[in-house]
Amino acid sequence: MSTSPETEQTPKTQSPRISVPNVRTYSTASPLMLAALGLLSPGTALCLRHRTVDGVIQNLATAAAFVVVPGTAMAIDLFPIPMFAAALIILLFTWMARNMALLSHPVATPGRAQILAQAGLAFLTFWLPFVSCFYLGTHAILQRTWVGNDSMKPSLHKGDVVLVDRTAFRFEPPTYGDLVMVEETIEDNGSPLRRAYFARIVALPGDTVQLSGYHPSVNGTPLTQFATPVNALAPIITYELPYGTPKPQPQQNTDSIPEPERWYPILSPQHLLFSQTNALKLEHGFYYVLEDNRDASNHRVRSSYGAIVRLREIKGKPRFIIYNTEEPSPLQRYGIALK
Repeated sequence: MSTSPETEQTPKTQSPRISVPNVRTYSTASPLMLAALGLLSPGTALCLRHRTVDGVIQNLATAAAFVVVPGTAMAIDLFPIPMFAAALIILLFTWMARNMALLSHPVATPGRAQILAQAGLAFLTFWLPFVSCFYLGTHAILQRTWVGNDSMKPSLHKGDVVLVDRTAFRFEPPTYGDLVMVEETIEDNGSPLRRAYFARIVALPGDTVQLSGYHPSVNGTPLTQFATPVNALAPIITYELPYGTPKPQPQQNTDSIPEPERWYPILSPQHLLFSQTNALKLEHGFYYVLEDNRDASNHRVRSSYGAIVRLREIKGKPRFIIYNTEEPSPLQRYGIALK
């Protein structure tokens, strides 16, 4: 019996199954779109480069500068306008530099929706904090106020636009000789009207104050004054020493004022409104303020000398003059520090 040879069967091999992932197609945003979105905030360029955290930090730090710069300037008694200008120059330079880098190296993105989402996040994290910080810096820290009369001359002139430090008395109350801004409520045709004016602290709560002509006395002690020789036809410029300050030793053979940093100037009147007032003791929480221009003229805020004000009505301390609207050159009094 013949046997047939075994037939070899070759096993069928199956080709391996390869799973192909979904590939997202990346495109490059147009330069025009990048240029427009880069202007939304300082951190937009970083957000579009997928560095979202760095972009948000950049936005928040830039917005916070509008609180930090005026606060630092007031703390170190420095005119804040140059600091603001330097901060703005640095901000604009870095902002534009990042935008130029964004245009020279376009961003690859899965689509326009992600670009708009990143730009929207950058917009919100800059402009919302910026508006809040700008309002806080210009209302709670610094205030720009116009002087409408000469009642505080020679320190303040009519037309001066001054920077008022609204944080000056937040932690410490005002003291003798401080130049302050007072806000009071008056009646105007039956309606309440808020009015601001500037004055000088002469007496504190608990003190007894009295005026002899234009010369104040606190607790029975007349304030030390030093008159400088001027034109006889003009009001006399007198320097006054705050109450409680030791009187300096007079200098020999000179008409200059000793230790001038301790005094503040006033205008002595040629014609007095009265000879003497009754002694008045101030109650708790009340201050006595007096104008530096004690000349009997029509430039006064009120018809009599001085005023009694509450502590809550003292809103700040004038620190610097920005410009003057009445002088031939508006910047003639730019940057003058007040004391």
